[in-house]
Amino acid sequence: MSKFVTFVNTNLEERGWTYNELARRANLSSGGVSRVMTGQRNPGFDFCVGIARALSEPPEKMLRLAGLLPALPPAVAEESEVVGLFRRLSSQTRSVIVITLRGLAGLPVRAALNETQAA
Repeated sequence: MSKFVTFVNTNLEERGWTYNELARRANLSSGGVSRVMTGQRNPGFDFCVGIARALSEPPEKMLRLAGLLPALPPAVAEESEVVGLFRRLSSQTRSVIVITLRGLAGLPVRAALNETQAA
């Protein structure tokens, strides 16, 4: 079973939804949902976007699970620690860090700096 189907089935089970309920919330045909979920048809772009909307998930996540977008690169070990620490900082400190990171990455910082000073 594909990652997409497994993910959707798990979500449906947790919510107590049927394929018909998912189709209604995703604004898709119940037959189309059934064909994708039973492996008779592959999910397309619009199908994934509808399912994402119904499940309150980012469309990119559903498109990646369906194989319509490439997988994200593996996370760097320090990534989750950095995100956790970043979220603990004040908005002003976060702005300074973003500007610094943009500079270190060789990206333009002038526009970001002007936005920070205007705030």
